[in-house]
Amino acid sequence: ELGLDYPALASPRWYKEDPGLAWGFASHLIALYRDVEPHQGFEILLSLCQLKKNYFIVTSNVDGEFQKAGFDPQFIYEVHGTVHRLQCTQPKKCKKLETWPTKDLPKIDPVSLKAVGDLPKCVNCKKALARINVSLFGDYDHVDIDTRSQKEKFLNWMRSKSVSDGPLVVIELGCGVSEHSIRFEYQNQVWRPRSGEWKMNPNISDITLIRINPLHYDCPNDSTIVIPEGALSALRMLKNYILV
Repeated sequence: ELGLDYPALASPRWYKEDPGLAWGFASHLIALYRDVEPHQGFEILLSLCQLKKNYFIVTSNVDGEFQKAGFDPQFIYEVHGTVHRLQCTQPKKCKKLETWPTKDLPKIDPVSLKAVGDLPKCVNCKKALARINVSLFGDYDHVDIDTRSQKEKFLNWMRSKSVSDGPLVVIELGCGVSEHSIRFEYQNQVWRPRSGEWKMNPNISDITLIRINPLHYDCPNDSTIVIPEGALSALRMLKNYILV
């Protein structure tokens, strides 16, 4: 009824202009993500990763499904953050730049779909409204202390790779083609993420890319394996090929 799509709702402006709307949207997302169970594809991917016990997950998802599926949190980089942690809406004025676990959610009015009653407050300054620790559209107040730590672990993992480890295999699952995508591209004989905003350009020249995507399945070079399927069906194919 409001005529707002996901990008319009996923904006930090609502925490200032309409906190009830912002938290109604956030609470709905968090409740959905808490209830959903990871599909079998996560289990298959984990079993593939555990073959070498040397992997790293880089995801633009904010739902925490990789952790729920059993992947080691020490080897996960959530580039957009996560709905399962909160931060202050006024980080520049807050006492501490830190995040904390998302716990109790405000109730949602079934008619307006807005959150009602007391809304979560910052646990540090005790004054400002709290918000989900996700880099939203047009967001200049995202507290990235957790994502920066995750990124540094990922970059250190990349730097630790050597020839003796064998070739690096990247399984790319459903990455889109927007300017914010973490999709890999091959330019001037070097691999790098499509978007430079993550500032994690490893500039890798020698990898095998397994691109799983039912829509955007271009094949940039001879070392790319393309599977034009959804994630679950493609991972089942990989399981039958590698694990059976």
